[in-house]
Amino acid sequence: LVVAADVDPLLTSIKVKRVSGESRLIRPDGKGLRELKEGMELKVWDRIVSGEKSEVELLLSSEQTLTLGSMGCLQVFGGEGLDVYARLYRGKLRVDNSRDSAFKVETLNAIVNVPSGKTDLIISAMNTLVAPREGKGVPVRTQRAYRKVPVGVYGLAMADGSLLFSGGKGP
Repeated sequence: LVVAADVDPLLTSIKVKRVSGESRLIRPDGKGLRELKEGMELKVWDRIVSGEKSEVELLLSSEQTLTLGSMGCLQVFGGEGLDVYARLYRGKLRVDNSRDSAFKVETLNAIVNVPSGKTDLIISAMNTLVAPREGKGVPVRTQRAYRKVPVGVYGLAMADGSLLFSGGKGP
């Protein structure tokens, strides 16, 4: 029997699958930095900060995988009745989505809905690089644009909200 008081309403469906190098978990409960360890369950508002030459692999209960590269910062969001999503502040994030439903990643200047397949997101200065590696094209919304970045093409969401394409045929 599970009593409502026994369930943490802030727990998400994300667990730490693998940690290489030094990475930290920052919880908004005022307890400061904690060493990130395999098996930890993340909560809404948690931030992960990966160190130099570090990598953190996260597994969602929906079998989607998020891999945060070195010197990255990622925050987990969600809520009652809402799907979990993430906000990438810096670094590189690979989303490996084996589901048909998209996984949402917010950056400072874009909202990226990663459908099935693998997509890399990289924050560089105030820009967001979207690089679909396999699967389907990735819809990107900025302040000034809403376009799909096809597989094999790089989409660059600029700080001013424009969306540029390179590395192949644009949409």
